[in-house]
Amino acid sequence: MLQPHSLLQYCGYGVWNVHRKNGTVRPAAEWVIVENAQPAIITDEDALRITARRRSDQRKRFDAGYGKSRTSKYLLTGGTFKCARCGANMTGLTTASGSYYVCGSLPYRRGMGCGPGVYVPQRQVEAEVMEGAKALLGVCSDRKGFTRQVNEELRRMWEQRTGSDPQAGRKINAIDAKTQNILKAIEEGLVETAWANGRLRELKAEREALAAATQVSGNPPQIDDKTALAYLLDLERVLKQGDVAERKRVVRTCVQEMKLAPDSLEVEITYRLPEPVMNGVVAGAR
Repeated sequence: MLQPHSLLQYCGYGVWNVHRKNGTVRPAAEWVIVENAQPAIITDEDALRITARRRSDQRKRFDAGYGKSRTSKYLLTGGTFKCARCGANMTGLTTASGSYYVCGSLPYRRGMGCGPGVYVPQRQVEAEVMEGAKALLGVCSDRKGFTRQVNEELRRMWEQRTGSDPQAGRKINAIDAKTQNILKAIEEGLVETAWANGRLRELKAEREALAAATQVSGNPPQIDDKTALAYLLDLERVLKQGDVAERKRVVRTCVQEMKLAPDSLEVEITYRLPEPVMNGVVAGAR
């Protein structure tokens, strides 16, 4: 009930093309979404809050040791590594010839819903991921640049959470100008009164929302160079000396998406700036 495609429908959107024939969910970019398809029972902001809370709860369950994947010797289990063909999680499998990652449909559903299994060597793919994570830290080695990027993201998150809009004043001025133009056009008989009144109501509502955004007090949390450096050094330590649980946490935060394409026998890995910066330092940032 709380999946993104369901929340969109609660917000009044029509959503189609969500599921494949085998029941797995397509990427959101492939969904067909239509505005004002039915009366909304929650707002877009409610949906965002629900999604943020669910993600927070999921992370807490992982950090508390939820599920056997946390203590598994396989670094990429638990949803980090997925099968691009059916969307299932890749799971660890130990055989007489070695340790591998395979699509979860193979051991649990005998391949039903996917296709012929592909055995990805554990050591090879994990080494590739760890090298990518180290390269990412190399990109972040510019401490000042890294700190700036983190602070920009912290500001964006704060503005989204509080409803603050740094451009609110400029937008209000633009709305006032539009309002004056419509009033002048009404006075000169250049527009229909019914349309003009409707448009004025819309502009008034926009202005009130923007005015509320200018009333937000406080400042976004920020970190300094010292905090950023400490975090980067800790990440580097974990990559070199951390236990399985610590390294798994780093992988989860540095890898945005990782998929196996069984037909082409390719593994695609997309990295991102480490997310724990936002979670780990935001509490102490000022």
